Amino acid sequence: MAKENFGQAMNELFGVGKANGKTEEKPEKAAAKTENIVKETVASAEKNYQATVISEGAYFEGTLKAQGDVEIYGIFKGNIESKGNVKIYTDVEGDIIAGDVEILQKALKGNVTASGKVKIADGSSINGNVNRESIYCSGNVTGNVTVKETASFDSTAHITGDISAKTLSISRGAYIDGKIAVAKA
Repeated sequence: MAKENFGQAMNELFGVGKANGKTEEKPEKAAAKTENIVKETVASAEKNYQATVISEGAYFEGTLKAQGDVEIYGIFKGNIESKGNVKIYTDVEGDIIAGDVEILQKALKGNVTASGKVKIADGSSINGNVNRESIYCSGNVTGNVTVKETASFDSTAHITGDISAKTLSISRGAYIDGKIAVAKA
């Protein structure tokens, strides 16, 4: 009886084994079905990654690789590679590769490569190059800024380096010391 139940379960889950005493699928079909189940499970799991948080009082040194979002409140020295978004609430030394990147309260000493947007809040800074889809800057950047789409610099922005963007917006009071190139639309 247990063998029959096991065979029935294997047939229902993976398309192999015996159902009601009869083998119903060939191994090639079973392998394809199992592969599809694995792909669907992986795809659904990728959508539900929890954020990786380095809490205040924590210390991290090395390379952090994450599938989901990353938030840094503690001491961080190293590179961050995330398929999600990264938010920085403390000083960080190292390069960041991510979706969207937000420097919200402190400084980053390193380069930023983002597939989405970069936000540098008032009072925050980046000492390194920025390569992204778009940027909104109210803080300081010492390094070159290369943007595929829109670069917006608020009145409190202070940029020392070259800027290249498709669309450029500079508010009165922003400081820019470098070359500016606006690409044709």
